[in-house]
Amino acid sequence: MIKNTRTRLYMSAITNCFIVVLEIIGTVICAYGTGFGMFKYYTTDSNLLSLFSSFLCMMYSFNAAKAGNPLQVPKFVRLLKLASVSCLAVTFIVVTAIFAPVMGENGYNEMLFYGDFFYFHLTCPLLSIFSLILFEGDSRIGAYETVLAVIPTVVYAITVVMLNMLELLEGPYPFLIVNSQPLYISVSWFIAIVGGAFMITTVIRTLSQLMMPSKNIQKKSVENVNFCNTDLSKLQK
Repeated sequence: MIKNTRTRLYMSAITNCFIVVLEIIGTVICAYGTGFGMFKYYTTDSNLLSLFSSFLCMMYSFNAAKAGNPLQVPKFVRLLKLASVSCLAVTFIVVTAIFAPVMGENGYNEMLFYGDFFYFHLTCPLLSIFSLILFEGDSRIGAYETVLAVIPTVVYAITVVMLNMLELLEGPYPFLIVNSQPLYISVSWFIAIVGGAFMITTVIRTLSQLMMPSKNIQKKSVENVNFCNTDLSKLQK
């Protein structure tokens, strides 16, 4: 646990900077190989959301670190980061627990280390999860916000299922091809994915708040920084 507020904010900013760079590299590779069709994949959409949220988190964290005040990172930025991490965590778990084993002997190698998968399936999800848990816990994010963080997953699922029902899209994942399987299977998958996303988000949010320094330490850190800034301003005058 890092107790110094400024250090946590700088670490958050630096880590998110790395995430942004990795997300850009992965997106370029994916766009080159898949083209416009990449947007139909939950993995791609999740990582694009991560790119956007990590960029905001990086910018606000740098500014907040200079002031030594974590509250300068807006709540909506923290919530957006939680939502993107939730999506990336779902991606990582589905890939490692379902897709990779199904592919056989080289499944893990192909799904985790090949092309944009190295960025979208492995490094960006893990780095984002660790960043949020270790540096970006926020007591302002409660149980209600945990539900909000799952909305991107729900929106994606509903949109793709509707497109499959209208035969405007096939898949892109086997369990989303609703026209070729019984209704109860589609409903079961929907509940499993969305319910799993909520559980994962709850665990990540809880861990991030457990890793936060106590309120007294945070308050003292902010007061010390404000005191130093006040003294400096008097000296300048």
